[in-house]
Amino acid sequence: MSVTPATAPTAALRNITRRSLALVVVCGALGLLGIGALADTLAVAPLHPPTRAIMTNQAGLDNISLTISPGPLTAGRNTAFTLRIQDSAGAPVAQAHVVCDFTMPAMPMPAMRPIAVEQSPGVYMCQETLPDAGMWAVTISFTAPANVSAHTTFALQSR
Repeated sequence: MSVTPATAPTAALRNITRRSLALVVVCGALGLLGIGALADTLAVAPLHPPTRAIMTNQAGLDNISLTISPGPLTAGRNTAFTLRIQDSAGAPVAQAHVVCDFTMPAMPMPAMRPIAVEQSPGVYMCQETLPDAGMWAVTISFTAPANVSAHTTFALQSR
């Protein structure tokens, strides 16, 4: 087809319209990819910041403080969980049998129940590597020498 001076502006307009249409299609596809990438990022973002500080719960008449090292709590990293158990008068509960039971409420996990070793009177430590990021619960159960048993659960967030 030959272009005459009368049809030249129409042909140029068609070329511009095709280019604009192609640009709109490419921008739309890139926009959809960007929205998908954002959704993927938000899907794995923790709802809460990772656990990093000392927490204290009551277990029966006793108090248990939990410290995590190194912090913040990170999946795949060996972590020391230090427990300080004190009776209602603030005295250390020594020579207790202490078990840490780690569970992930969102999904079934194999048993993770390390026994805590006493470091000093009333201070116990267990180590564990949490395999996945997300919300975890650790239930601390202990039996004191006087056969008094108690337990409490801490909510943990790993990244």
